[in-house]
Amino acid sequence: MLHLPFLPEYLPYLTASFGQVLTQRAAAFSNDENRLYLIKSLSPAQLVAAYGGQVPGGDRPLASRSSLVAASRSVLDDLDATGVLRIGIRSEVAPLGYVNDQSEWTGFCFDMARQLADYITRTESRSVALVVLPSNADNRFDLVRNGSVHLECGPNPIHTTVNGIVFSEPFYATGNFGLVPNESLECSFYGLALPDGDRPWRSLVNRYLRSEPARLQRREYARNFDTDNLFNLETCFR
Repeated sequence: MLHLPFLPEYLPYLTASFGQVLTQRAAAFSNDENRLYLIKSLSPAQLVAAYGGQVPGGDRPLASRSSLVAASRSVLDDLDATGVLRIGIRSEVAPLGYVNDQSEWTGFCFDMARQLADYITRTESRSVALVVLPSNADNRFDLVRNGSVHLECGPNPIHTTVNGIVFSEPFYATGNFGLVPNESLECSFYGLALPDGDRPWRSLVNRYLRSEPARLQRREYARNFDTDNLFNLETCFR
């Protein structure tokens, strides 16, 4: 059996959510000619036969070629080519992002991801479907750097310096008062982790974060969470 090198950029396409996207988009096709089949493995002979000769990438490491292509493209190019918006969300940091007892995504980051996909479709003439990939404290920035996701949403302080990563404008904030009476509120701002150097994508994300729908969603989420959180959020975003 031939084992091909694992490419992390293909990881989002091996998820149930991406399978649902394919199912929805293929619903209009019903004949066998247009039906999609998933092949889990091929022998070396079968792989050569499928390509009718030499397997692509035989003269160059596939991972290296893929990395060069990814580095030269904007996220916007990827959206145009695939129609899929890939977002990493922390799966264990309630209430920002987590998986509930019914194995469903929930939390502010998930709601914001859906709204961002709608915003791009509505304002950018780019019809995109959302695919969510779980992230964690160890891999969150790697997923962005290697192109597995287009952005990552979680408790990422904007003041943090991370190689290969740039943060968006604040999408959320928390605040705490000190022990001294009448002390000013100390705000901690969170930003979305984006690939460094992709200015068009960062500009689009920031336009969304400044939009009225994003502001209203942020306020509504804080209101439902607790009144202190709403006060702190509105004070920090003044």
